[in-house]
Amino acid sequence: LGGGVMIDHSDAMLLPPTTTTTPTTRKISYPQHADSRRRTKSSSVLRYDFSNNNVDEPTSDETRPTTTLPPKENDIDDDDTTMIKSAQQIINNYTPGTFHPHPLFSNSHVQTIVGGLFRTSTMYWDNDNDNLFTVLSRITSKKESNTDDNHNPDDTFISWDERERIMTPDNDFFDVTWKYSPVGIPRRGTVVLTHGLESGSDMPLSRDLATAYHLQGFDVAYINFRGCSGQPNLTPGAYHLSFTNDLQYFLTFKKSKLKNNGPIFLSGFSLGANVVVNFLAQAGNSITTTYNVHGAAVNSCPMDVTRTSDNLNGPENFFSFNVYGRDLKRKLVDKMKGQASNPGIDVPFRAEDVERCETIRDVENLLSLIYGFEDAYDYYERSSVADKLDKVAVPLYVVSSDDDPFFVGDARPSTSFAKTTKFLYTERGGHCGNILHAGDAPDVRVGDDGRLLQSSWMPDELARFVDHVAGAVSSAESGLGNDWV
Repeated sequence: LGGGVMIDHSDAMLLPPTTTTTPTTRKISYPQHADSRRRTKSSSVLRYDFSNNNVDEPTSDETRPTTTLPPKENDIDDDDTTMIKSAQQIINNYTPGTFHPHPLFSNSHVQTIVGGLFRTSTMYWDNDNDNLFTVLSRITSKKESNTDDNHNPDDTFISWDERERIMTPDNDFFDVTWKYSPVGIPRRGTVVLTHGLESGSDMPLSRDLATAYHLQGFDVAYINFRGCSGQPNLTPGAYHLSFTNDLQYFLTFKKSKLKNNGPIFLSGFSLGANVVVNFLAQAGNSITTTYNVHGAAVNSCPMDVTRTSDNLNGPENFFSFNVYGRDLKRKLVDKMKGQASNPGIDVPFRAEDVERCETIRDVENLLSLIYGFEDAYDYYERSSVADKLDKVAVPLYVVSSDDDPFFVGDARPSTSFAKTTKFLYTERGGHCGNILHAGDAPDVRVGDDGRLLQSSWMPDELARFVDHVAGAVSSAESGLGNDWV
């Protein structure tokens, strides 16, 4: 936010390269505001070649996979509907929760901003003891913890167990932070989490989500996108809405280990939610046999970015543009300038080119040309998921808010098209907020380290769904219920 206050989630993004090809020049013409919405599909987006799914360690320079065009989403075989019918049965048997924010804190911007900055102290509204002054007192007196080194004793979110570095085929890396299932509780499987812009595993919302899944008995593997774990990445760019390479590589690289720990589920918020859904669509009906992924639950997932990008890019949306858009643009500009000044990273733009960007779209126009997209609009269209949901073959739960200031005007895919997706649109909640819920709260439980653990409403809702799917998978594997595994 403006004035140096930062929210840890968004759907603006820095577009990454997917090859190590060195640009021939660092000088380009500065792109003006793009008014032309080109819709051709002739440009190519380079990706890893994962034709060899038996990777068990990073490949050497001699055997590193070559880049290729993005894989076409696997079509669902209309003649084999068992998987789809089973997924439909699972989502139809799930009863969504209801979010009831206290009226004093129901405004979308309050939900978004307070939920991003003061999450641990604003999860629930105690109808017996809370009033406006007690909540404001918690917000002003309780320091939010964004690290695992010195948690506030009242912080009810997990501490991570370990961090693992994964080296990528294009000579870069990303870090995965782990939280293992509680001692004495049967392991239900593994949840792989992805995050929004410039967030990371230490942010409150990230630990909130991990807490919810941990308390349901899952191992949690949190993928910190490139450059988001405290150390700059090694190649130009970082990640974007449809950059599924690192998620796919992690699932391939860790296939044996994760398989031994039970079924895998995917989850994410904001930009990370879009990455998850794009990956599910790309994998299609091979998602379970190839990656052992059985379902997913996401929050604040943009459906059609071509319809929502104006919310953060134009002065006509005064508050969102000036409060969210300017801060998010600053984050992108800072990262781009850092790469432009790094002699070890050869990028086709200069720091002064970046400085001239006035909006997030200006930044994305500057970057999109070198990553296979024609411009920002082409990037938005090709990264949107609204027209890809028919390719998703496992149960998917999408929880969003009607009043999300980032997604005003977004598409609403029909359930007849998105047959395996269950949607929940809460009337209030903002962007990745859903705080100060005035209804029932999950029980506070004691963690393995003796700390009290509790998650907020939205993470608990996603975790309930994943637990529901895990139960169906377990029943199917034991022959007691659904025949889909």
